[in-house]
Amino acid sequence: MKRPAYAHTTVKSLGMGAMSDYVYIALTALAGFHALTYARWLKQEGNQLGAWGVMALVLAGLALPVYRLVFML
Repeated sequence: MKRPAYAHTTVKSLGMGAMSDYVYIALTALAGFHALTYARWLKQEGNQLGAWGVMALVLAGLALPVYRLVFML
């Protein structure tokens, strides 16, 4: 089966450059804030493991776009 022409299209090939990386980091931080409030609620309800799991996901979600911005340019 032949791939569509847009299969290898990336943000950089569309001419958006690093600015979209910063927008992505900002949106990730906003979602991370929401997730941290959920983690706080989990901790208050006695679910320590769930709170730590959500915090780990938030940290990974914030670290990956920063890693991409720093090391993949």
